[in-house]
Amino acid sequence: MHTAAYLIAIYGIELVFLIDLIVNFRFSYINETGDEIYEPKKIAKHYLRHRFFIDLIALIPFDPIAQALNMKFLRMFKLIKVVGILRFDEIINFLNLTKRTKQIIAFVYLVFFQIILVHCVACIWWYIVKGENNDWIPTIDYTYASTDIYE
Repeated sequence: MHTAAYLIAIYGIELVFLIDLIVNFRFSYINETGDEIYEPKKIAKHYLRHRFFIDLIALIPFDPIAQALNMKFLRMFKLIKVVGILRFDEIINFLNLTKRTKQIIAFVYLVFFQIILVHCVACIWWYIVKGENNDWIPTIDYTYASTDIYE
C-alpha cells in the first residue's frame, strides 16, 4: 500500500488545488480592453466561463475511483493537473520582479516542464511494454538464446 508520507504529499497537492479553485473566484483579471477587473461578480463569471471546469476536474480523485471500478485507464486523467502548471507562465509575467529574475524563474519552469514531459513519455512506454502482446521483447538471456528476433 502507500506510505504515510506519500499520502500526506498526495492530499497536500489536492488541498493546494482546492485552495487554488476557491481563490480564483477572487483574483482579478485583465479584460479585452486591458483594464483590470476587481468586481467579485464579474471575476466569478469570468472564472466560471473559462477555467473553472478544468480546475474542478483536476480535483476529482481518479485513483480511488479507478481502484473501486477496476478501470486502470481512469488513472490517466490525473494528467489534467498538469494543465494547472501551464498557468505558471501567466503568473511569472504579472510578478513585480526584475527581468533577470523572471528569466531565471522561466528557465526553472522550463526544466520542470521538460521533466514532466519525459516522465509522461516514460509512462506511455511502460504501458506499451506491459501490454498483452509483447512478443517483440526478447527474453532475459537473449544474448545466449538462439532467436531470430533481430534477423
